Amino acid sequence: MLHHKSTYAFIRSLRRGASRMALCVGLAMALCGCVTEMDYPSLGNGDEAPQPDMYLTLSVNVAETGGTNARSRAGEEEPPYTFEPAANQWEMMNTLRVIITRPSGGTQIIEHNKRFALPEPGTTWFSTIANKLDFPVRGGEFKTLYLIANEDATGYTDALDALKEGDQYNPLGAGAIENMIITATQTTVPGNDDTNLCLIDNRKEQGLSYVPMSEKYTFFLPDAKNYQPQADGHRYASAGRLFVTRAAVKFSFNITAEHCEGIFLKRISFNTLADKEYLLPRNTFYSPDKMVPDMLNPVENPPMERIITSYTIPQNATHAPFEFPLSVDSNMPNGPELSTGTITLTPEFYFCESGTTAANGSPYSVSITLAYKERVKVVNEDGEEEWKEEWKEDPFDIEFLDNLPSLPRNTHVKVNISFRDREIEAKVVLVPYIGVTLEPSFGF
Repeated sequence: MLHHKSTYAFIRSLRRGASRMALCVGLAMALCGCVTEMDYPSLGNGDEAPQPDMYLTLSVNVAETGGTNARSRAGEEEPPYTFEPAANQWEMMNTLRVIITRPSGGTQIIEHNKRFALPEPGTTWFSTIANKLDFPVRGGEFKTLYLIANEDATGYTDALDALKEGDQYNPLGAGAIENMIITATQTTVPGNDDTNLCLIDNRKEQGLSYVPMSEKYTFFLPDAKNYQPQADGHRYASAGRLFVTRAAVKFSFNITAEHCEGIFLKRISFNTLADKEYLLPRNTFYSPDKMVPDMLNPVENPPMERIITSYTIPQNATHAPFEFPLSVDSNMPNGPELSTGTITLTPEFYFCESGTTAANGSPYSVSITLAYKERVKVVNEDGEEEWKEEWKEDPFDIEFLDNLPSLPRNTHVKVNISFRDREIEAKVVLVPYIGVTLEPSFGF
């Protein structure tokens, strides 16, 4: 397996503001009261199966997110991050699947498997599904919680539906969620099915996709007797706030040029990107550490600002360059003109997380091709010489991005490119997002 680690120095340099994308999941507990305890819905797993004796209740909101640290060429630490909001609704949550398993005789039993669909943009979250997020469970045992958002973009909806409540579950099995792999299959080259692949291409006016997100938690749920019956006669547990991580990488480019009138940006290629990633974060470590829910002393407001410090991608993942399509108009086949100033390009592509370095141990890099018109002398049909303008291409040497140590999921890579006197310099800045709390009046 490919395993990726960053240095202690860059972890130490981060503020709490640098984080991974997180959907915070609070396990809420109602106020205590002296009431008569009520029965709980049966799980329907047979008369001999332990039946629920408490509720696990989920509430959901979006928290701050971020990226991994970038380093300068000389290894100096970068300045603290500035934050930005999610660029659009497609980077937020549209559906949420909750799967809960419990131990049984050396294996796991699926206790719950529920998928919730959020309303269309402009409506609210809490008024729609808040009353559906009560999960009757058995206390006094370990639970494994799988949170998967926006699964439609993964191609695994049928496989996840097939995990039936009451069935045995083997986390090491071929069909386990732990072994599900997302593959980059969308091509950005018309008529070509096997080159220039990305995970999501959201340039289309129809068929846009929400970015998938996921996390897995294992924790011990104490006996129900540790929780007092509430006003409705039921017992409720709280694990504080959890998060899910956006399973994608995206790019943007800031191109600054001086005295480049008449020169056009023909293409930008990034070298290189993986074609596969795990649905769940695999062997992924965070800073600060990912907290194990404490069911008796829940932390309701833990630090949500985390970076990924190491992770694993599938062993059979391959890396290949990706060429960003820059021409949006057939009348301008050579992309935007590099007039004096700064051009910001935000291609609507999302990619799998990739290995620490590109192929053969080289660092990540960008290559750029410019186009311009040049007057050349040609011979016309009458055999006479005349001057004519022809398009020429000028490929620049590969610019290595030494300050980009790795490409974990939930990273927004901003590549700053400067042109001056026909010389190029490229540097990477990784920018965190600002999350949005889904208050009862908020809709997206």
